[in-house]
Amino acid sequence: MRSLFYIDRNRIFYYGGNTASPIELPFPPSVVADIEVLDEIELTKILSEFIKKNKIQHSSTLIFFSPSSFFKRDLPDSLKPEEYLLQKQKFIENVPFNHVLETTFEIKPEIKTVVVVNRDFTYSIRNVLQKLGFTIEAIIPSFALFSDQQINFNTTTAQTIMKHFSSLQKISFPILESKQNSVQEESEEYESPAEPSRSRLYIMISIFSILIVVLIVVFMTFRSPKISTKIKTAPISKPVIVNSPTLIISESILPSPISPTDRPKNAVSIQVLNGSGIPGQAEKIRDRLSAAGYENVDVGNAPQLNSSNTQIVVKPNVSLNHRVEVQKTINSISINSIIRENDEIEYDILITTYADATTN
Repeated sequence: MRSLFYIDRNRIFYYGGNTASPIELPFPPSVVADIEVLDEIELTKILSEFIKKNKIQHSSTLIFFSPSSFFKRDLPDSLKPEEYLLQKQKFIENVPFNHVLETTFEIKPEIKTVVVVNRDFTYSIRNVLQKLGFTIEAIIPSFALFSDQQINFNTTTAQTIMKHFSSLQKISFPILESKQNSVQEESEEYESPAEPSRSRLYIMISIFSILIVVLIVVFMTFRSPKISTKIKTAPISKPVIVNSPTLIISESILPSPISPTDRPKNAVSIQVLNGSGIPGQAEKIRDRLSAAGYENVDVGNAPQLNSSNTQIVVKPNVSLNHRVEVQKTINSISINSIIRENDEIEYDILITTYADATTN
């Protein structure tokens, strides 16, 4: 079963099915005005009551626009393509609808007629009828069938439209919203706010990053142990005196500012004089020095003098290494010693033991 909904500016007619003549439903101004749907929910309610009241059966139907419910513009077929597109675009821009459905007819000789309808209004009517169980087969402007004729919608007009039902389906406006139009509409609606939204996003990210850095700094500050400003001093203990051989280094143990590099041990001449009166003491020191690598060692006796330390006299050109090693060698046999410089001695190193020097 087929039917027809004829759309006028502020009213709608139904014809088809079990009705013998068109049935009219005026649109309340608060619901539809000047080909604009103001309240789609209320429109659904009104049409639902209209269908129930007139016992209209669900069917395949056409939405047919009267001459007063669309806009058209004739353009010469002789226009160049770019000029034609320019004129067409100017016409569409002057139509008082936010969004339009447009199509072109070549009914008149050498004329292209551009026809546009209110897309939002058209799809609102479509949505309501689909909710009420109708199948929309085509959306047609009256120009497609009647050209520029002024028509009154009556039974004869309705029957004429119904006779061309199948052929009209081929020249319908898009029944479904085209993806391209939807994308274009979304682009138009959201293109302007995009930049501010993106800027706000960048600002929020920056603020969030700064907060994270601040939190990390605060966390690390409280986590780090506090450094006490009080300096704890260790108690000073009394010195402990140990009766053992001591290494006494006087200022003279250090070589003069200008000192040659170390000479080989066998090139260092050493004389050991026994001034303690203890037999074999000088020889014992010589043996220890020889074992340490000092082979150029002479021994002899010296007048006995009372002293607590063995005297080690070195020439200024004797290196620090030789001085320290010789003194350690003497101390290794439990003899306390002290070292000093003198450039008037015959040997590089002169060692003199004294009466109070201890030995094992």
